[in-house]
Amino acid sequence: MDAPKYITELLTQAFKVLVAFLLLRDATAIYGYVLGPLLKAGMEFGMTLLSAGENSYLQACDTSSELSGLSSGLLPGYLYTQLECFIKAVQAELAVPQAIGSSLMCVARNAGAIDMGALTTVTSFKFPDLSMIFEGLIIWVFAWLLSLAFAFYLVDATVRLGIVGALMPFLIASWPFKVTSKYTTQGFTMFMNTFFTYVFMGLVVSINIQLMSESMSVVSGVIKEVVNALNSNEVTTLKNLLDIGFAGFLILIASCIFGFKLTSQATELAGSMAGGGGGSSVSTYSVTVGKTDNGSVSVSPKSASKGDSVTITVTPDKGYVLETLTVLDKNDKEIKLTEKNGKYTFTMPASKVTVKATFM
Repeated sequence: MDAPKYITELLTQAFKVLVAFLLLRDATAIYGYVLGPLLKAGMEFGMTLLSAGENSYLQACDTSSELSGLSSGLLPGYLYTQLECFIKAVQAELAVPQAIGSSLMCVARNAGAIDMGALTTVTSFKFPDLSMIFEGLIIWVFAWLLSLAFAFYLVDATVRLGIVGALMPFLIASWPFKVTSKYTTQGFTMFMNTFFTYVFMGLVVSINIQLMSESMSVVSGVIKEVVNALNSNEVTTLKNLLDIGFAGFLILIASCIFGFKLTSQATELAGSMAGGGGGSSVSTYSVTVGKTDNGSVSVSPKSASKGDSVTITVTPDKGYVLETLTVLDKNDKEIKLTEKNGKYTFTMPASKVTVKATFM
């Protein structure tokens, strides 16, 4: 190695170590000036995408005052207040379809029930409006499932945030060195995944509510009109708004299924965005050994990333020797093998591989 290049690398390494040392001396600066503001921005962005109350929770969220009884921790206190506001905003958004669904089922059994003529006169029994019951049930179940999904993703994101916060000193110390810098990259990716999860939770909830609103009636922006009709007990208006027919029911069900599928993809989308922002996460591929007779074949490791070296150990049964040994990728393209001291190695491609051997 020539002297100028060596000195440049040495100075660069020394600078990285110095920066890491200074950050470790005051790690709270990372929490206060980097993690806290980024997460706050992610939650605020997610809240602005919600339509319930026209962002009233965002406007009323006072992050200057911390939650009462909150002990000081690694993350800034205002971040916990922001998280509380974010949860309340999403809950308010999901509470609307839940209330509409339960109210529709209630109205269908009471004020909206069908008069059965003489039977109603004698027994006071009215037949429930089945179309309204089923529509209310679909809306209520969909909103309830969205609430469960939101709770799951929120817990997942919060746990990942706690892990990153607890490991921050280790991640900082790992950054200057090539051998350990991958841990810093993974930690940053995990943090950005949490950031985008908060963003996409607001986006996905808002899309689902709008999708359901447009599919539950032929009238655009029907949710407000349905709420007004329910509050005023205007049964006739309510029936007219919700008269969507059988085809409308199918569209509503399809919209709910699509919306829930979109919700399940939120974390995957957040992970993709996080990988693009903080370095792509490392993908691993399986190494499978095909069925063999008259001998055994083992591989190490059994899953590897692109560029990793994989070792194959071949053990023939007594009286047999190895005849052929091939490694194929997902497209059945043969991969080059290198033999040394009775063991074989190959470089892992960006796909799963299969090892096949025959003995004679």
